[in-house]
Amino acid sequence: MFIRAGQTRLRAGIKVSTFVILILMLVALYRGSEEIETFRQRVPRFLVYKAAALAIILLLLVFTVTLVLSVTEKADFLTTFFEATSAIGIAGLSMGLTPELSPVGRIVVIICMIIGRVGPLTIAYALPRRRQQPKLKHPEEQIIIG
Repeated sequence: MFIRAGQTRLRAGIKVSTFVILILMLVALYRGSEEIETFRQRVPRFLVYKAAALAIILLLLVFTVTLVLSVTEKADFLTTFFEATSAIGIAGLSMGLTPELSPVGRIVVIICMIIGRVGPLTIAYALPRRRQQPKLKHPEEQIIIG
């Protein structure tokens, strides 16, 4: 439900191409490469950042909605997680919690469906477009991550 749209489809969730870019990013990270390449083509860095930002925003939204539904409804985590993912992905699937939602839960699910339908496309277009390369580059700092 979360990864479901093809390249030319206007569906909720993240597109398959976005998911593939994220997988290729992990492969490049594993190989120690700074560039993402596939089929003898290089993926521009700004597209990688855009894909990562979109996936992180949607995942944070799913977990936030799951938390809200866990607090407002008397259901287990898996059921609320499934309902949140289904609402954001506008899949229309349910584990039986939707008819029994409280008024607050219903409002949250309705808002999620609206965000799921409008959100990913809007977020993708709202993220900055490719900008000109700066003439001056600042020095890089090596930061330990892990």
